[in-house]
Amino acid sequence: MPSKGLYTQTVCVLLTHPASIHTVEEALREFKIGERQSASDQWAFRGESITLPFRVEVNGHVTVDTIARAWPDSMGDPSRDPTTFGAWAMSNFGPHTQPGALARASEQCWGWEEGKEMPRQHQAFLRIRTSYVLEMADEEAPLIPEDYDALRELDFITIVARALLDVPGALCYFNPNGETLLCTADLDALLRRQLLSKTLPLEAWTNIRPLAGGARGRSFVEGLARR
Repeated sequence: MPSKGLYTQTVCVLLTHPASIHTVEEALREFKIGERQSASDQWAFRGESITLPFRVEVNGHVTVDTIARAWPDSMGDPSRDPTTFGAWAMSNFGPHTQPGALARASEQCWGWEEGKEMPRQHQAFLRIRTSYVLEMADEEAPLIPEDYDALRELDFITIVARALLDVPGALCYFNPNGETLLCTADLDALLRRQLLSKTLPLEAWTNIRPLAGGARGRSFVEGLARR
Protein backbone atom coordinates (compact mmCIF):
# COMPACT_ATOMS: atom_id res chain seq x y z
CA MET A 1 0.00 0.00 0.00
CA PRO A 2 1.80 3.15 -1.13
CA SER A 3 1.61 6.32 0.93
CA LYS A 4 1.92 9.83 -0.43
CA GLY A 5 3.60 11.13 2.72
CA LEU A 6 4.61 10.43 6.29
CA TYR A 7 1.29 8.98 7.45
CA THR A 8 -0.28 5.70 6.42
CA GLN A 9 -3.78 6.13 7.92
CA THR A 10 -5.87 8.93 9.38
CA VAL A 11 -9.27 8.94 11.09
CA CYS A 12 -10.91 11.74 13.05
CA VAL A 13 -13.51 12.56 15.66
CA LEU A 14 -15.45 15.76 14.98
CA LEU A 15 -16.16 17.96 18.01
CA THR A 16 -18.56 20.76 18.89
CA HIS A 17 -15.72 22.56 20.69
CA PRO A 18 -11.96 22.08 21.19
CA ALA A 19 -10.80 19.32 23.52
CA SER A 20 -7.83 19.69 25.86
CA ILE A 21 -5.03 17.17 25.66
CA HIS A 22 -5.84 16.21 29.26
CA THR A 23 -9.35 15.22 28.15
CA VAL A 24 -7.85 13.17 25.34
CA GLU A 25 -5.54 11.37 27.76
CA GLU A 26 -8.46 10.61 30.06
CA ALA A 27 -10.47 9.08 27.19
CA LEU A 28 -7.44 6.94 26.28
CA ARG A 29 -6.62 5.84 29.84
CA GLU A 30 -6.95 2.17 28.85
CA PHE A 31 -4.13 2.58 26.31
CA LYS A 32 -0.43 2.90 26.96
CA ILE A 33 0.31 6.57 26.40
CA GLY A 34 3.74 7.70 25.28
CA GLU A 35 5.13 11.20 25.13
CA ARG A 36 3.20 14.42 24.85
CA GLN A 37 4.19 16.96 22.22
CA SER A 38 3.39 20.65 22.06
CA ALA A 39 1.59 22.03 19.05
CA SER A 40 3.53 22.97 15.96
CA ASP A 41 3.64 26.61 14.91
CA GLN A 42 1.53 25.46 11.98
CA TRP A 43 -1.64 23.76 13.25
CA ALA A 44 -2.14 21.75 10.05
CA PHE A 45 0.99 19.72 10.76
CA ARG A 46 0.45 19.06 14.47
CA GLY A 47 -1.74 20.26 17.27
CA GLU A 48 -0.95 19.44 20.88
CA SER A 49 -0.63 15.67 20.84
CA ILE A 50 0.16 12.39 22.49
CA THR A 51 1.58 9.20 21.01
CA LEU A 52 0.44 5.62 21.45
CA PRO A 53 2.87 2.76 20.80
CA PHE A 54 1.89 0.62 17.81
CA ARG A 55 4.22 -1.98 16.29
CA VAL A 56 7.24 -0.49 18.01
CA GLU A 57 9.47 -3.18 16.48
CA VAL A 58 9.20 -1.31 13.16
CA ASN A 59 9.08 2.16 14.76
CA GLY A 60 5.31 2.35 14.43
CA HIS A 61 3.22 4.65 16.54
CA VAL A 62 -0.09 6.48 16.54
CA THR A 63 -0.31 10.22 17.07
CA VAL A 64 -3.49 11.78 18.46
CA ASP A 65 -3.66 15.55 18.24
CA THR A 66 -6.35 18.06 19.09
CA ILE A 67 -7.16 20.77 16.55
CA ALA A 68 -9.11 23.83 17.65
CA ARG A 69 -10.69 24.61 14.30
CA ALA A 70 -12.99 23.01 11.77
CA TRP A 71 -11.81 20.36 9.32
CA PRO A 72 -10.27 22.15 6.28
CA ASP A 73 -12.35 20.43 3.64
CA SER A 74 -10.88 22.41 0.75
CA MET A 75 -7.39 21.18 1.76
CA GLY A 76 -5.94 24.61 1.18
CA ASP A 77 -4.70 26.32 -1.94
CA PRO A 78 -1.07 26.74 -3.13
CA SER A 79 -1.50 30.51 -3.51
CA ARG A 80 -4.08 31.48 -0.86
CA ASP A 81 -3.45 28.87 1.84
CA PRO A 82 -0.10 27.23 1.10
CA THR A 83 0.43 25.88 4.64
CA THR A 84 -2.74 23.79 4.66
CA PHE A 85 -2.09 22.74 1.06
CA GLY A 86 1.45 21.67 1.94
CA ALA A 87 0.26 19.74 4.98
CA TRP A 88 -2.32 17.96 2.83
CA ALA A 89 0.31 17.13 0.19
CA MET A 90 2.41 15.47 2.91
CA SER A 91 -0.56 13.32 4.03
CA ASN A 92 -1.21 15.16 7.28
CA PHE A 93 -4.97 14.84 6.67
CA GLY A 94 -4.77 11.27 5.41
CA PRO A 95 -2.67 9.54 2.75
CA HIS A 96 -5.45 9.43 0.16
CA THR A 97 -7.75 12.21 1.35
CA GLN A 98 -9.15 14.46 -1.36
CA PRO A 99 -10.67 17.95 -1.14
CA GLY A 100 -14.38 17.83 -0.29
CA ALA A 101 -14.11 14.53 1.61
CA LEU A 102 -16.27 15.68 4.52
CA ALA A 103 -18.92 17.18 2.25
CA ARG A 104 -19.19 13.94 0.28
CA ALA A 105 -19.19 11.79 3.42
CA SER A 106 -22.02 13.90 4.81
CA GLU A 107 -24.02 13.96 1.57
CA GLN A 108 -23.66 10.20 1.16
CA CYS A 109 -24.16 9.17 4.78
CA TRP A 110 -26.58 6.35 3.98
CA GLY A 111 -27.24 4.69 7.31
CA TRP A 112 -27.35 7.74 9.59
CA GLU A 113 -29.74 10.47 8.54
CA GLU A 114 -28.44 13.00 11.07
CA GLY A 115 -25.02 12.63 9.48
CA LYS A 116 -26.16 14.78 6.57
CA GLU A 117 -26.45 17.81 8.88
CA MET A 118 -24.62 17.15 12.15
CA PRO A 119 -21.05 17.67 10.83
CA ARG A 120 -21.95 21.32 10.21
CA GLN A 121 -22.02 21.76 13.98
CA HIS A 122 -18.38 20.88 14.42
CA GLN A 123 -15.84 23.53 15.38
CA ALA A 124 -12.85 21.31 16.19
CA PHE A 125 -11.58 17.77 15.69
CA LEU A 126 -9.28 15.08 17.00
CA ARG A 127 -6.92 13.53 14.47
CA ILE A 128 -5.56 9.99 14.76
CA ARG A 129 -2.62 9.17 12.49
CA THR A 130 -0.24 6.24 12.04
CA SER A 131 3.37 6.53 10.98
CA TYR A 132 6.54 4.44 10.90
CA VAL A 133 9.10 7.18 10.24
CA LEU A 134 8.47 10.27 12.36
CA GLU A 135 10.91 9.22 15.07
CA MET A 136 13.30 7.32 12.81
CA ALA A 137 16.91 8.47 12.81
CA ASP A 138 17.71 6.68 9.54
CA GLU A 139 16.69 8.97 6.69
CA GLU A 140 16.77 5.99 4.33
CA ALA A 141 14.13 4.08 6.28
CA PRO A 142 11.07 3.12 4.18
CA LEU A 143 7.82 4.97 4.77
CA ILE A 144 6.10 1.60 5.20
CA PRO A 145 7.68 -1.55 6.71
CA GLU A 146 8.08 -4.61 4.54
CA ASP A 147 5.53 -6.51 6.62
CA TYR A 148 3.01 -3.67 6.61
CA ASP A 149 -0.38 -4.85 7.91
CA ALA A 150 -3.15 -2.46 6.86
CA LEU A 151 -5.88 -4.47 8.56
CA ARG A 152 -4.12 -4.50 11.92
CA GLU A 153 -3.53 -0.77 11.58
CA LEU A 154 -7.15 0.01 10.72
CA ASP A 155 -8.39 -2.12 13.59
CA PHE A 156 -6.23 -0.27 16.08
CA ILE A 157 -7.00 3.30 15.02
CA THR A 158 -10.72 2.51 14.81
CA ILE A 159 -10.67 1.36 18.43
CA VAL A 160 -8.74 4.51 19.38
CA ALA A 161 -11.36 6.62 17.59
CA ARG A 162 -14.14 4.82 19.44
CA ALA A 163 -12.53 5.66 22.78
CA LEU A 164 -12.27 9.30 21.73
CA LEU A 165 -15.99 9.43 20.96
CA ASP A 166 -16.41 9.61 24.75
CA VAL A 167 -14.68 13.00 24.83
CA PRO A 168 -17.19 15.73 25.78
CA GLY A 169 -18.49 17.43 22.66
CA ALA A 170 -17.78 14.50 20.32
CA LEU A 171 -20.19 14.46 17.39
CA CYS A 172 -19.13 11.55 15.19
CA TYR A 173 -16.40 9.41 13.68
CA PHE A 174 -15.00 10.62 10.34
CA ASN A 175 -12.71 8.68 8.02
CA PRO A 176 -11.48 11.17 5.40
CA ASN A 177 -9.77 8.53 3.26
CA GLY A 178 -12.87 6.35 2.93
CA GLU A 179 -15.23 9.35 3.25
CA THR A 180 -17.37 7.78 5.96
CA LEU A 181 -19.27 9.26 8.90
CA LEU A 182 -20.64 7.20 11.79
CA CYS A 183 -22.38 8.02 15.05
CA THR A 184 -21.17 6.28 18.20
CA ALA A 185 -24.02 3.76 18.22
CA ASP A 186 -23.36 2.69 14.63
CA LEU A 187 -19.63 2.31 15.19
CA ASP A 188 -20.36 0.26 18.31
CA ALA A 189 -22.65 -1.99 16.27
CA LEU A 190 -19.94 -2.57 13.67
CA LEU A 191 -17.32 -3.38 16.30
CA ARG A 192 -19.73 -5.71 18.07
CA ARG A 193 -20.47 -7.45 14.76
CA GLN A 194 -16.75 -7.85 14.15
CA LEU A 195 -16.25 -9.41 17.56
CA LEU A 196 -19.17 -11.83 17.26
CA SER A 197 -19.02 -12.83 13.60
CA LYS A 198 -15.48 -11.88 12.52
CA THR A 199 -17.00 -9.60 9.88
CA LEU A 200 -14.76 -6.66 9.05
CA PRO A 201 -16.27 -3.22 9.82
CA LEU A 202 -15.82 -2.12 6.23
CA GLU A 203 -18.58 0.48 6.57
CA ALA A 204 -16.31 2.37 8.96
CA TRP A 205 -13.43 2.38 6.50
CA THR A 206 -14.96 2.99 3.09
CA ASN A 207 -18.16 4.42 1.68
CA ILE A 208 -20.32 3.23 -1.20
CA ARG A 209 -21.53 5.42 -4.05
CA PRO A 210 -24.88 5.50 -5.90
CA LEU A 211 -25.07 3.37 -8.99
CA ALA A 212 -25.71 4.99 -12.32
CA GLY A 213 -29.37 5.67 -12.83
CA GLY A 214 -30.15 8.66 -10.64
CA ALA A 215 -32.96 8.06 -8.14
CA ARG A 216 -33.05 4.31 -8.80
CA GLY A 217 -29.36 4.00 -8.00
CA ARG A 218 -29.71 6.07 -4.84
CA SER A 219 -32.70 4.01 -3.70
CA PHE A 220 -30.75 0.79 -4.23
CA VAL A 221 -27.78 2.01 -2.17
CA GLU A 222 -29.99 3.28 0.64
CA GLY A 223 -31.67 -0.12 0.72
CA LEU A 224 -28.28 -1.79 1.15
CA ALA A 225 -27.41 0.58 3.99
CA ARG A 226 -30.56 -0.39 5.90
CA ARG A 227 -29.84 -4.12 5.81
